[in-house]
Order: sequence, then C-alpha cells, then structure tokens
Amino acid sequence: MEHGADRDTIGLVTSELVTNAPRAARRLVDDGLVPAWTHPERPVRIGVLATTRWMRLSVTDPDPRPIDPQAVPNNGWGLGIVDTLSAARWTTYDADSKTVHVIVPSPEVE
Repeated sequence: MEHGADRDTIGLVTSELVTNAPRAARRLVDDGLVPAWTHPERPVRIGVLATTRWMRLSVTDPDPRPIDPQAVPNNGWGLGIVDTLSAARWTTYDADSKTVHVIVPSPEVE
C-alpha cells in the first residue's frame, strides 16, 4: 500500500521530529538531571503507521518534560513547520519519556 502524501512533506516532518528528539535527550544531561541518556543504545524511537488516507509518525525521546512553547524562538521553527504540514500533532508522556505524534493526510483527503 502506498501513502499518497508528498515524499518531501513526509521527509521534512520526520526530519523535524527526529532532530528535536536528541536535543531533548541532551537537555537532560545539560540540566544535570541524568549523568547520561537513559537509553544510550537507542535514545530515540521512531514509529510509522501508513494507510492510503494518512500517515501517523511518532518520535519518542527520553525527556519526559513537556515541550516549552516559549523555547521555540531559541530552538528554531521546526514544530511550526510540522504543524503547517500535518493535520494534527499531540504529545503523550510516560514516566521516563515523551512521544510526539503527527498525522499527515494524503493530499486528496479533506
């Protein structure tokens, strides 16, 4: 089954999410909360679920702290790009991680 979304759109959204995850893991160390990443062999997990109507992308990092919207001017506009290109974005939290999820619809889906 092939997803109908533009490959460049999927690549850009994935790149933005994956770029943010190691930064979040590094902030744990920089802020003195952990001596090293809690998952050093795999600090970032990536998930993809595709249908003909949409693609769900998810990226998990080991920093369970909420995303600070005030930090956007200092950290770029990646989430703004993600929000522009996707139909939905949300974050789920566990005790030792957070996962950012996005839905990218196929172009013909309204």
